[in-house]
Amino acid sequence: MTITQSQQEPQTATTEKSGRQFHTTTSAYWLPSDEEEMDRLTGQHFALKGLFAGNLSRFMLDEQHHLKPGTRVLDIGCGPGTWPLEVATDFPSAEVVGVDIVDIFPKTHPTNTTFELGNVVDGLAYPDNSFDVVNMRFFLLALRKEEWPKAYAEAQRLLKPGGYLQVWECTPLVYGRDFVSNVGKNVAKFMEAHGQHPFVVDYLHGLLEAAGFDVIDLDKRMVDLGERGPLNRACLWNVVDVVKSTQPFMASLLGYETDEAYTAFTHQFAIECQMDPHAYWKVARAVALKR
Repeated sequence: MTITQSQQEPQTATTEKSGRQFHTTTSAYWLPSDEEEMDRLTGQHFALKGLFAGNLSRFMLDEQHHLKPGTRVLDIGCGPGTWPLEVATDFPSAEVVGVDIVDIFPKTHPTNTTFELGNVVDGLAYPDNSFDVVNMRFFLLALRKEEWPKAYAEAQRLLKPGGYLQVWECTPLVYGRDFVSNVGKNVAKFMEAHGQHPFVVDYLHGLLEAAGFDVIDLDKRMVDLGERGPLNRACLWNVVDVVKSTQPFMASLLGYETDEAYTAFTHQFAIECQMDPHAYWKVARAVALKR
């Protein structure tokens, strides 16, 4: 496979909070946009790929587990590009496009991939009926309540008739010991105060149907963060790292306002997730067909 190298310079402005870099766009997304976050997103990608046995649902592949030659794939909110890079490598006859609000794209990538800046809520610069597959993963912290219908309507516009939308979502931690559920409740409280939808995973079916899709699969998992398996460990690491990353927003709400106190809190949070009763992380992957 031929590899190309991007020469594009970074375009997205950032600001520093608690030693981390955050974007300054109009998006509601409130996690960092630095190298440490890219490492977390990459680890999260492989955890989810393992949890759901692949980057693409079996409903989207043929009997040989392949995409049809010439398939056009769009990953909205691609982050560091791990998902589109793997899809492009696994299916070299496909054309794969990654879009994100910040330019954290890989410097080298297969020639059947491109990466561009864009915000799904504002509309993306592609014609109607442009793609066979659209992927959207973990917009939980990126969209306001009123933006979910807009985002799915834009995905519907971009898909060809009969095209597939694959979405992945999760919830804050609310299952586990009091220490853990208190953190999850405060995250949900913060999200609601900022116009977000912490439990959107329970409304995916209705949102997708309203946007002009037929939901053909909705696979919900409860991941035990106290188990010792490699996937459980990877998911635990991801959740704990998210809690670390939200320090600028959650420290005061949780009552751990110094760096030392917040670091000690995140260590205790990881321990509490693994104590009886174990913490559970609710994750879902849905596949929907454009009508």
